[in-house]
Amino acid sequence: MATASNGYLSHYLEILKQQRPDVDPRLFSAILMCLVAGNHNLLVRTEEADVPRVAAAATDVLQSLFGRQTRQLQLSKQEEPTTFLKCLLTRPPATPLHPRPSSFHRTSISSQTPLPSSPLSDGLTRNSGSFTATAPYPSYGIPHALHSEPLERQPSATSELKYHNNILSSSPALRAATLLPPTGSSPRLGRQSSEAAYFPTTHSPFNGTSLDDAPKSVPDAVVLTGLDSTTLAIHVAVSQVLQHQSILLSNDDDNATWQLPADFMMVHVCSLNSLEAPELPPFLLKYFAFNITIIPEPLVPSPTPFFALHSYAIIPNKDIALLHHIATTSSHISPHLDTYINNLLLAVRHHPQLQGSMLGAQCSNDLESFVHASSVLFVSLQSGMQEEINSEITVPSSNTPLPSTADLPSHISCTEKDVGRVFAGILAHRVAVQMPADGPLHSELTGAVDSPDLEDLHDTKFTGILTNQAPVIKIVLKAWML
Repeated sequence: MATASNGYLSHYLEILKQQRPDVDPRLFSAILMCLVAGNHNLLVRTEEADVPRVAAAATDVLQSLFGRQTRQLQLSKQEEPTTFLKCLLTRPPATPLHPRPSSFHRTSISSQTPLPSSPLSDGLTRNSGSFTATAPYPSYGIPHALHSEPLERQPSATSELKYHNNILSSSPALRAATLLPPTGSSPRLGRQSSEAAYFPTTHSPFNGTSLDDAPKSVPDAVVLTGLDSTTLAIHVAVSQVLQHQSILLSNDDDNATWQLPADFMMVHVCSLNSLEAPELPPFLLKYFAFNITIIPEPLVPSPTPFFALHSYAIIPNKDIALLHHIATTSSHISPHLDTYINNLLLAVRHHPQLQGSMLGAQCSNDLESFVHASSVLFVSLQSGMQEEINSEITVPSSNTPLPSTADLPSHISCTEKDVGRVFAGILAHRVAVQMPADGPLHSELTGAVDSPDLEDLHDTKFTGILTNQAPVIKIVLKAWML
Protein backbone atom coordinates (compact mmCIF):
# COMPACT_ATOMS: atom_id res chain seq x y z
CA MET A 1 0.00 0.00 0.00
CA ALA A 2 1.34 3.38 -0.99
CA THR A 3 2.09 6.03 1.57
CA ALA A 4 1.51 9.73 1.28
CA SER A 5 5.13 10.42 0.45
CA ASN A 6 5.29 8.10 -2.53
CA GLY A 7 4.80 9.22 -6.12
CA TYR A 8 3.01 7.75 -9.10
CA LEU A 9 5.89 5.49 -10.13
CA SER A 10 6.38 4.27 -6.59
CA HIS A 11 2.74 3.33 -6.36
CA TYR A 12 2.69 1.56 -9.72
CA LEU A 13 5.83 -0.40 -8.88
CA GLU A 14 4.20 -1.55 -5.66
CA ILE A 15 1.19 -2.74 -7.63
CA LEU A 16 3.52 -4.42 -10.11
CA LYS A 17 5.35 -6.20 -7.31
CA GLN A 18 2.08 -7.51 -5.89
CA GLN A 19 0.31 -8.51 -9.08
CA ARG A 20 3.07 -9.14 -11.65
CA PRO A 21 6.31 -9.96 -9.80
CA ASP A 22 7.51 -11.70 -12.96
CA VAL A 23 7.92 -8.34 -14.73
CA ASP A 24 11.22 -6.46 -14.58
CA PRO A 25 10.47 -3.07 -12.96
CA ARG A 26 13.26 -1.42 -14.95
CA LEU A 27 11.60 -2.32 -18.24
CA PHE A 28 8.18 -1.33 -16.95
CA SER A 29 9.51 2.01 -15.66
CA ALA A 30 11.30 2.84 -18.90
CA ILE A 31 8.22 2.12 -21.02
CA LEU A 32 6.05 4.14 -18.65
CA MET A 33 8.50 7.04 -18.79
CA CYS A 34 8.45 7.01 -22.62
CA LEU A 35 4.65 7.01 -22.70
CA VAL A 36 4.25 9.81 -20.17
CA ALA A 37 6.91 11.89 -21.93
CA GLY A 38 4.76 11.62 -25.06
CA ASN A 39 5.17 9.59 -28.24
CA HIS A 40 8.78 8.58 -27.62
CA ASN A 41 10.46 5.37 -28.76
CA LEU A 42 12.62 3.13 -26.60
CA LEU A 43 15.90 1.37 -27.30
CA VAL A 44 16.65 -1.63 -25.06
CA ARG A 45 20.17 -3.05 -24.98
CA THR A 46 21.08 -6.45 -23.62
CA GLU A 47 23.47 -9.33 -24.20
CA GLU A 48 23.10 -10.76 -27.69
CA ALA A 49 21.91 -14.16 -26.43
CA ASP A 50 19.20 -12.48 -24.35
CA VAL A 51 17.72 -10.31 -27.11
CA PRO A 52 14.80 -12.72 -27.82
CA ARG A 53 13.83 -13.02 -24.15
CA VAL A 54 13.98 -9.29 -23.50
CA ALA A 55 11.98 -8.58 -26.68
CA ALA A 56 9.30 -11.03 -25.54
CA ALA A 57 9.27 -9.35 -22.12
CA ALA A 58 8.80 -5.91 -23.71
CA THR A 59 5.93 -7.26 -25.80
CA ASP A 60 4.32 -8.72 -22.69
CA VAL A 61 4.63 -5.45 -20.76
CA LEU A 62 3.15 -3.35 -23.56
CA GLN A 63 0.34 -5.74 -24.33
CA SER A 64 -0.72 -7.07 -20.96
CA LEU A 65 0.18 -4.22 -18.58
CA PHE A 66 -0.51 -1.19 -20.78
CA GLY A 67 -3.29 -2.79 -22.85
CA ARG A 68 -1.66 -1.96 -26.17
CA GLN A 69 -2.01 -4.01 -29.31
CA THR A 70 1.62 -4.91 -29.94
CA ARG A 71 3.38 -6.51 -32.88
CA GLN A 72 6.76 -8.19 -32.40
CA LEU A 73 8.94 -8.51 -35.50
CA GLN A 74 12.35 -10.02 -36.11
CA LEU A 75 14.13 -8.56 -39.13
CA SER A 76 16.50 -10.52 -41.32
CA LYS A 77 19.64 -9.16 -42.94
CA GLN A 78 17.99 -9.21 -46.37
CA GLU A 79 14.55 -7.90 -45.45
CA GLU A 80 12.62 -6.07 -48.16
CA PRO A 81 11.22 -2.65 -47.19
CA THR A 82 7.80 -3.36 -48.72
CA THR A 83 7.47 -6.65 -46.84
CA PHE A 84 8.51 -4.95 -43.62
CA LEU A 85 5.99 -2.12 -44.03
CA LYS A 86 3.18 -4.58 -44.72
CA CYS A 87 4.09 -6.55 -41.63
CA LEU A 88 3.72 -3.43 -39.52
CA LEU A 89 0.01 -3.59 -40.27
CA THR A 90 -2.45 -5.82 -38.52
CA ARG A 91 -6.07 -6.78 -38.91
CA PRO A 92 -8.17 -4.85 -36.38
CA PRO A 93 -9.36 -7.05 -33.49
CA ALA A 94 -13.03 -7.68 -32.94
CA THR A 95 -12.76 -5.93 -29.56
CA PRO A 96 -10.21 -3.11 -29.06
CA LEU A 97 -7.47 -3.65 -26.51
CA HIS A 98 -8.05 -0.17 -25.15
CA PRO A 99 -10.34 2.80 -25.83
CA ARG A 100 -10.13 4.75 -29.04
CA PRO A 101 -10.85 7.32 -27.97
CA SER A 102 -13.11 6.76 -24.96
CA SER A 103 -14.59 3.28 -24.61
CA PHE A 104 -12.55 0.49 -23.08
CA HIS A 105 -13.61 -3.15 -22.86
CA ARG A 106 -11.57 -6.20 -22.15
CA THR A 107 -12.69 -9.79 -21.82
CA SER A 108 -11.28 -12.49 -19.66
CA ILE A 109 -10.78 -16.20 -20.02
CA SER A 110 -12.52 -16.63 -16.69
CA SER A 111 -16.10 -15.48 -16.26
CA GLN A 112 -15.97 -15.79 -12.50
CA THR A 113 -13.17 -13.44 -11.41
CA PRO A 114 -14.11 -9.74 -11.50
CA LEU A 115 -11.43 -7.36 -12.67
CA PRO A 116 -10.36 -4.66 -10.19
CA SER A 117 -10.15 -1.02 -11.18
CA SER A 118 -6.91 0.31 -12.58
CA PRO A 119 -4.97 3.43 -11.56
CA LEU A 120 -6.14 6.91 -12.46
CA SER A 121 -9.42 5.81 -14.06
CA ASP A 122 -12.00 3.10 -14.01
CA GLY A 123 -11.38 2.20 -17.62
CA LEU A 124 -12.89 -1.28 -17.65
CA THR A 125 -16.48 -2.14 -18.54
CA ARG A 126 -18.06 -4.71 -16.25
CA ASN A 127 -20.93 -7.00 -17.15
CA SER A 128 -22.87 -7.66 -13.93
CA GLY A 129 -19.66 -8.22 -12.01
CA SER A 130 -18.22 -10.74 -14.45
CA PHE A 131 -16.58 -10.81 -17.84
CA THR A 132 -17.52 -12.65 -20.99
CA ALA A 133 -15.51 -15.76 -21.75
CA THR A 134 -13.95 -15.89 -25.19
CA ALA A 135 -11.69 -18.11 -27.22
CA PRO A 136 -8.30 -18.85 -25.65
CA TYR A 137 -4.94 -17.76 -26.96
CA PRO A 138 -2.70 -19.92 -29.12
CA SER A 139 -1.06 -22.73 -27.20
CA TYR A 140 2.39 -21.15 -27.02
CA GLY A 141 1.30 -18.71 -24.35
CA ILE A 142 1.93 -15.23 -25.79
CA PRO A 143 -1.05 -12.97 -26.57
CA HIS A 144 -1.65 -12.87 -30.32
CA ALA A 145 -1.84 -9.48 -31.99
CA LEU A 146 -5.18 -10.37 -33.56
CA HIS A 147 -6.80 -11.22 -30.22
CA SER A 148 -8.09 -8.77 -27.66
CA GLU A 149 -8.69 -10.89 -24.61
CA PRO A 150 -6.06 -11.10 -21.83
CA LEU A 151 -3.76 -14.03 -21.50
CA GLU A 152 -4.46 -17.05 -19.34
CA ARG A 153 -1.17 -18.51 -18.23
CA GLN A 154 -1.07 -22.23 -17.66
CA PRO A 155 1.04 -23.75 -14.86
CA SER A 156 4.34 -25.10 -16.05
CA ALA A 157 7.33 -26.66 -14.34
CA THR A 158 9.74 -25.17 -16.82
CA SER A 159 12.57 -22.71 -16.75
CA GLU A 160 12.51 -19.42 -14.91
CA LEU A 161 13.67 -15.98 -16.02
CA LYS A 162 15.57 -14.08 -13.34
CA TYR A 163 16.97 -10.58 -13.43
CA HIS A 164 19.72 -9.16 -11.28
CA ASN A 165 17.27 -7.29 -9.08
CA ASN A 166 15.45 -10.58 -8.32
CA ILE A 167 12.07 -8.96 -8.91
CA LEU A 168 11.59 -10.61 -12.27
CA SER A 169 11.59 -14.22 -11.12
CA SER A 170 9.44 -16.22 -13.47
CA SER A 171 7.32 -15.52 -16.51
CA PRO A 172 5.03 -18.32 -17.71
CA ALA A 173 4.47 -16.41 -20.94
CA LEU A 174 8.18 -16.29 -21.67
CA ARG A 175 8.64 -19.91 -20.65
CA ALA A 176 5.93 -20.97 -23.04
CA ALA A 177 7.38 -18.86 -25.81
CA THR A 178 10.80 -20.29 -25.11
CA LEU A 179 9.93 -23.96 -24.95
CA LEU A 180 6.91 -24.32 -27.20
CA PRO A 181 7.26 -23.19 -30.82
CA PRO A 182 4.17 -21.49 -32.25
CA THR A 183 1.67 -23.89 -33.70
CA GLY A 184 0.00 -23.35 -37.03
CA SER A 185 1.43 -22.03 -40.26
CA SER A 186 1.57 -18.28 -39.70
CA PRO A 187 4.93 -17.15 -41.13
CA ARG A 188 7.37 -14.89 -39.33
CA LEU A 189 9.62 -12.09 -40.50
CA GLY A 190 13.29 -12.93 -40.74
CA ARG A 191 15.46 -15.98 -41.07
CA GLN A 192 14.73 -19.19 -39.22
CA SER A 193 17.15 -19.81 -36.40
CA SER A 194 17.51 -21.41 -33.02
CA GLU A 195 15.93 -18.28 -31.57
CA ALA A 196 12.67 -18.77 -33.45
CA ALA A 197 10.90 -20.32 -30.49
CA TYR A 198 11.32 -17.11 -28.50
CA PHE A 199 9.16 -15.12 -30.87
CA PRO A 200 5.39 -15.36 -30.87
CA THR A 201 3.71 -15.44 -34.26
CA THR A 202 2.13 -12.02 -34.10
CA HIS A 203 1.95 -11.09 -37.76
CA SER A 204 1.36 -12.54 -41.19
CA PRO A 205 3.35 -11.36 -44.22
CA PHE A 206 1.21 -10.85 -47.26
CA ASN A 207 3.12 -12.83 -49.88
CA GLY A 208 1.98 -10.81 -52.82
CA THR A 209 -1.58 -9.96 -51.77
CA SER A 210 -3.02 -6.72 -53.10
CA LEU A 211 -3.49 -3.58 -51.07
CA ASP A 212 -7.25 -4.13 -51.13
CA ASP A 213 -6.76 -7.36 -49.18
CA ALA A 214 -4.26 -5.87 -46.73
CA PRO A 215 -5.26 -5.07 -43.15
CA LYS A 216 -6.25 -1.49 -42.50
CA SER A 217 -4.94 -1.14 -38.96
CA VAL A 218 -1.66 -0.06 -37.38
CA PRO A 219 -0.81 -1.58 -33.98
CA ASP A 220 -0.30 0.65 -30.97
CA ALA A 221 3.27 -0.57 -30.49
CA VAL A 222 5.93 -2.49 -32.39
CA VAL A 223 8.84 -4.40 -30.84
CA LEU A 224 11.71 -4.90 -33.29
CA THR A 225 14.82 -7.06 -33.18
CA GLY A 226 17.49 -7.28 -35.85
CA LEU A 227 17.10 -3.66 -36.91
CA ASP A 228 20.76 -2.96 -36.22
CA SER A 229 21.88 -5.75 -38.58
CA THR A 230 19.50 -5.29 -41.49
CA THR A 231 19.85 -3.24 -44.68
CA LEU A 232 20.11 0.50 -45.20
CA ALA A 233 16.84 0.37 -47.13
CA ILE A 234 15.06 -0.89 -44.01
CA HIS A 235 16.69 1.85 -41.94
CA VAL A 236 15.38 4.45 -44.37
CA ALA A 237 11.90 2.88 -44.34
CA VAL A 238 11.73 2.87 -40.54
CA SER A 239 12.98 6.46 -40.29
CA GLN A 240 10.36 7.62 -42.79
CA VAL A 241 7.61 5.87 -40.85
CA LEU A 242 8.72 7.55 -37.62
CA GLN A 243 9.30 10.91 -39.25
CA HIS A 244 5.97 11.13 -41.08
CA GLN A 245 4.02 9.10 -38.49
CA SER A 246 2.47 7.08 -41.30
CA ILE A 247 2.98 3.96 -43.41
CA LEU A 248 2.91 4.43 -47.18
CA LEU A 249 2.56 1.38 -49.41
CA SER A 250 2.79 1.45 -53.18
CA ASN A 251 1.56 -1.32 -55.45
CA ASP A 252 1.84 -0.57 -59.16
CA ASP A 253 -0.49 2.41 -59.64
CA ASP A 254 -2.08 2.15 -56.22
CA ASN A 255 -0.91 3.98 -53.10
CA ALA A 256 -2.28 3.53 -49.61
CA THR A 257 -1.41 5.36 -46.41
CA TRP A 258 -2.05 4.35 -42.80
CA GLN A 259 -1.55 6.93 -40.07
CA LEU A 260 0.20 5.79 -36.91
CA PRO A 261 -1.80 6.06 -33.68
CA ALA A 262 -1.15 9.30 -31.83
CA ASP A 263 0.46 7.33 -28.99
CA PHE A 264 2.36 4.88 -31.21
CA MET A 265 5.54 3.49 -29.67
CA MET A 266 8.41 1.52 -31.18
CA VAL A 267 10.79 -0.55 -29.05
CA HIS A 268 14.05 -1.78 -30.54
CA VAL A 269 15.93 -4.52 -28.66
CA CYS A 270 19.57 -4.89 -29.68
CA SER A 271 22.84 -6.31 -28.41
CA LEU A 272 24.93 -4.31 -25.95
CA ASN A 273 28.27 -2.67 -26.52
CA SER A 274 29.14 -0.50 -23.54
CA LEU A 275 31.71 1.62 -25.40
CA GLU A 276 29.88 2.19 -28.68
CA ALA A 277 26.55 3.54 -29.79
CA PRO A 278 24.10 1.05 -31.36
CA GLU A 279 24.82 0.14 -34.96
CA LEU A 280 22.10 2.36 -36.38
CA PRO A 281 22.64 5.35 -38.68
CA PRO A 282 22.22 8.73 -36.96
CA PHE A 283 19.17 9.61 -39.07
CA LEU A 284 17.36 6.62 -37.51
CA LEU A 285 18.91 6.56 -34.05
CA LYS A 286 17.65 10.07 -33.31
CA TYR A 287 14.07 8.78 -33.26
CA PHE A 288 14.80 6.58 -30.23
CA ALA A 289 14.60 9.05 -27.38
CA PHE A 290 15.34 6.81 -24.42
CA ASN A 291 17.62 3.86 -23.78
CA ILE A 292 17.87 1.26 -21.04
CA THR A 293 20.21 -1.67 -20.45
CA ILE A 294 18.86 -4.95 -19.08
CA ILE A 295 21.08 -7.95 -18.36
CA PRO A 296 19.01 -11.02 -17.40
CA GLU A 297 20.50 -13.86 -15.43
CA PRO A 298 20.76 -17.35 -16.97
CA LEU A 299 17.66 -19.49 -17.00
CA VAL A 300 17.46 -21.75 -13.96
CA PRO A 301 14.88 -24.35 -12.87
CA SER A 302 11.92 -22.92 -11.00
CA PRO A 303 10.62 -25.11 -8.14
CA THR A 304 7.79 -22.68 -7.32
CA PRO A 305 6.97 -20.68 -10.45
CA PHE A 306 4.74 -17.62 -10.33
CA PHE A 307 1.45 -17.84 -12.20
CA ALA A 308 -0.49 -14.76 -13.21
CA LEU A 309 -3.90 -16.24 -13.93
CA HIS A 310 -5.20 -13.07 -15.50
CA SER A 311 -3.44 -10.23 -17.27
CA TYR A 312 -4.94 -6.76 -17.56
CA ALA A 313 -3.78 -3.22 -18.06
CA ILE A 314 -2.41 -1.70 -14.88
CA ILE A 315 -2.26 1.64 -16.67
CA PRO A 316 -4.77 2.04 -19.54
CA ASN A 317 -4.47 4.70 -22.22
CA LYS A 318 -6.66 7.21 -20.41
CA ASP A 319 -4.26 7.20 -17.48
CA ILE A 320 -1.24 7.74 -19.71
CA ALA A 321 -2.97 10.67 -21.40
CA LEU A 322 -3.74 12.11 -17.98
CA LEU A 323 -0.15 11.86 -16.76
CA HIS A 324 1.14 13.29 -20.05
CA HIS A 325 -1.26 16.21 -19.72
CA ILE A 326 0.06 16.93 -16.23
CA ALA A 327 3.65 16.73 -17.51
CA THR A 328 3.00 19.23 -20.30
CA THR A 329 0.84 21.70 -18.40
CA SER A 330 1.86 21.59 -14.73
CA SER A 331 5.56 20.72 -14.85
CA HIS A 332 8.00 23.60 -15.26
CA ILE A 333 11.75 23.96 -15.74
CA SER A 334 13.22 27.05 -14.13
CA PRO A 335 15.77 29.21 -15.99
CA HIS A 336 18.42 28.04 -13.53
CA LEU A 337 17.68 24.37 -14.26
CA ASP A 338 17.57 25.07 -17.99
CA THR A 339 21.08 26.51 -17.79
CA TYR A 340 22.14 23.53 -15.73
CA ILE A 341 20.84 21.11 -18.41
CA ASN A 342 22.57 23.05 -21.19
CA ASN A 343 25.85 22.91 -19.27
CA LEU A 344 25.52 19.15 -18.87
CA LEU A 345 24.95 18.66 -22.58
CA LEU A 346 27.83 20.99 -23.36
CA ALA A 347 30.13 19.02 -21.06
CA VAL A 348 29.31 15.74 -22.79
CA ARG A 349 29.43 17.22 -26.29
CA HIS A 350 32.95 18.55 -25.74
CA HIS A 351 34.27 15.73 -23.59
CA PRO A 352 37.60 14.65 -25.15
CA GLN A 353 36.83 10.96 -24.71
CA LEU A 354 33.32 11.05 -26.19
CA GLN A 355 31.81 11.30 -29.63
CA GLY A 356 28.85 13.60 -29.04
CA SER A 357 27.87 14.75 -32.51
CA MET A 358 24.28 13.56 -31.99
CA LEU A 359 23.70 15.79 -28.98
CA GLY A 360 21.77 18.42 -30.89
CA ALA A 361 18.35 20.01 -30.72
CA GLN A 362 16.50 16.68 -30.84
CA CYS A 363 18.46 15.38 -27.87
CA SER A 364 17.81 18.58 -25.93
CA ASN A 365 14.07 18.40 -26.63
CA ASP A 366 13.91 14.73 -25.62
CA LEU A 367 15.77 15.44 -22.39
CA GLU A 368 13.37 18.25 -21.55
CA SER A 369 10.33 16.02 -22.18
CA PHE A 370 11.68 13.25 -19.97
CA VAL A 371 12.60 15.67 -17.19
CA HIS A 372 8.98 16.81 -17.19
CA ALA A 373 7.79 13.19 -17.13
CA SER A 374 10.13 12.40 -14.24
CA SER A 375 8.85 15.34 -12.22
CA VAL A 376 5.30 13.98 -12.51
CA LEU A 377 6.07 10.30 -11.91
CA PHE A 378 8.20 11.11 -8.86
CA VAL A 379 6.08 13.98 -7.52
CA SER A 380 5.58 13.69 -3.77
CA LEU A 381 1.98 12.93 -2.87
CA GLN A 382 1.76 14.61 0.49
CA SER A 383 0.24 17.48 2.50
CA GLY A 384 -2.49 19.26 0.54
CA MET A 385 -2.22 16.97 -2.47
CA GLN A 386 -3.45 14.03 -0.44
CA GLU A 387 -6.68 15.95 0.22
CA GLU A 388 -7.26 16.48 -3.51
CA ILE A 389 -8.37 12.93 -4.26
CA ASN A 390 -11.51 11.85 -6.05
CA SER A 391 -12.94 8.76 -7.70
CA GLU A 392 -11.19 9.42 -11.02
CA ILE A 393 -8.12 7.63 -9.70
CA THR A 394 -8.35 4.21 -8.11
CA VAL A 395 -5.73 1.57 -7.60
CA PRO A 396 -6.04 -2.23 -7.90
CA SER A 397 -5.57 -4.16 -4.65
CA SER A 398 -5.23 -0.98 -2.66
CA ASN A 399 -7.54 1.38 -0.81
CA THR A 400 -5.02 4.21 -1.07
CA PRO A 401 -5.97 6.49 -3.97
CA LEU A 402 -3.77 8.78 -5.98
CA PRO A 403 -4.45 12.47 -6.71
CA SER A 404 -6.71 13.44 -9.58
CA THR A 405 -6.35 16.27 -12.06
CA ALA A 406 -9.13 18.28 -10.45
CA ASP A 407 -6.97 20.07 -7.89
CA LEU A 408 -3.40 19.08 -8.67
CA PRO A 409 -0.93 21.93 -8.16
CA SER A 410 -0.71 24.15 -11.21
CA HIS A 411 3.06 24.27 -10.81
CA ILE A 412 5.36 21.25 -10.38
CA SER A 413 8.99 22.33 -10.30
CA CYS A 414 11.52 20.08 -12.01
CA THR A 415 14.72 19.53 -10.06
CA GLU A 416 18.27 18.32 -10.57
CA LYS A 417 17.12 14.90 -9.37
CA ASP A 418 14.72 14.69 -12.31
CA VAL A 419 17.62 15.43 -14.64
CA GLY A 420 19.75 12.80 -12.90
CA ARG A 421 17.09 10.12 -13.28
CA VAL A 422 16.81 10.41 -17.06
CA PHE A 423 20.12 11.91 -18.18
CA ALA A 424 21.93 8.64 -18.89
CA GLY A 425 18.86 7.13 -20.56
CA ILE A 426 18.67 10.04 -23.00
CA LEU A 427 22.38 10.27 -23.82
CA ALA A 428 23.84 6.77 -23.46
CA HIS A 429 22.90 5.56 -26.96
CA ARG A 430 23.80 8.85 -28.65
CA VAL A 431 27.47 8.90 -27.68
CA ALA A 432 30.43 6.57 -28.14
CA VAL A 433 33.68 6.31 -26.20
CA GLN A 434 36.62 7.43 -28.31
CA MET A 435 39.33 5.38 -26.64
CA PRO A 436 40.71 1.82 -26.69
CA ALA A 437 39.34 -0.67 -24.17
CA ASP A 438 42.63 -0.58 -22.26
CA GLY A 439 42.87 3.21 -22.28
CA PRO A 440 43.75 5.32 -19.24
CA LEU A 441 40.09 5.86 -18.26
CA HIS A 442 38.89 2.29 -18.78
CA SER A 443 39.10 1.23 -15.14
CA GLU A 444 37.44 4.45 -13.99
CA LEU A 445 34.64 4.06 -16.52
CA THR A 446 33.86 0.48 -15.60
CA GLY A 447 34.22 1.17 -11.89
CA ALA A 448 31.98 4.22 -11.81
CA VAL A 449 28.75 2.28 -12.25
CA ASP A 450 28.28 1.79 -8.52
CA SER A 451 30.05 4.93 -7.37
CA PRO A 452 28.78 5.85 -3.86
CA ASP A 453 28.80 9.52 -4.81
CA LEU A 454 26.17 8.87 -7.46
CA GLU A 455 23.77 7.38 -4.96
CA ASP A 456 22.97 10.86 -3.69
CA LEU A 457 21.83 11.96 -7.14
CA HIS A 458 18.78 9.71 -7.17
CA ASP A 459 16.13 8.48 -4.82
CA THR A 460 17.76 5.48 -3.12
CA LYS A 461 14.70 3.32 -3.70
CA PHE A 462 14.84 3.85 -7.46
CA THR A 463 18.57 3.94 -8.07
CA GLY A 464 19.35 1.42 -10.77
CA ILE A 465 15.86 1.27 -12.27
CA LEU A 466 16.35 3.96 -14.90
CA THR A 467 20.05 4.81 -14.50
CA ASN A 468 21.92 1.49 -14.49
CA GLN A 469 23.80 2.23 -17.68
CA ALA A 470 26.35 4.39 -19.46
CA PRO A 471 29.11 4.74 -16.84
CA VAL A 472 30.91 7.35 -18.92
CA ILE A 473 27.81 9.55 -18.85
CA LYS A 474 27.66 9.15 -15.09
CA ILE A 475 31.21 10.45 -14.74
CA VAL A 476 30.29 13.65 -16.56
CA LEU A 477 27.05 13.90 -14.59
CA LYS A 478 28.95 13.41 -11.35
CA ALA A 479 31.48 16.10 -12.26
CA TRP A 480 28.74 18.68 -12.71
CA MET A 481 26.53 17.71 -9.78
CA LEU A 482 29.04 17.29 -6.97
